[in-house]
Amino acid sequence: MATWIITAGAALFFLLGALHLRFTVLDLKDPKRFVPAEPGLLDALKNTRIKMRKDVKNFWLSSLGFHFSHSVGVLFYATVVMYCALIRPDILADMYVRIAIVIFGFSYVVSLQHRAEGTLSSALADLHRIPLHLQAAIL
Repeated sequence: MATWIITAGAALFFLLGALHLRFTVLDLKDPKRFVPAEPGLLDALKNTRIKMRKDVKNFWLSSLGFHFSHSVGVLFYATVVMYCALIRPDILADMYVRIAIVIFGFSYVVSLQHRAEGTLSSALADLHRIPLHLQAAIL
């Protein structure tokens, strides 16, 4: 039962990572998804570069690269967790591995909520959803 719950959670990360990657690739040709809410800002992003790196074409491509790398990271995380759950469940017998999986997943959700609401305290308020023995390990 626990194996299927872990697999389902990892599959959700994989699905969202794949969707994010698809949107990123589609935005390379026809920017619609990760564009700024203010229409004129997209042109400004395309016409400026990052001061730190002279070899980067523009800020817009840099932001898409950021989205791409994070999509691939989430896909990798989901693949590793599914592999551990389905092929090598002995790896999940180690408490430290399970805690690492929870911490990574939790930190990802917290960072998303923090960006969406602008407050870290609201994300930490969701700790009640995590079992107490895992809360102690996280904090």
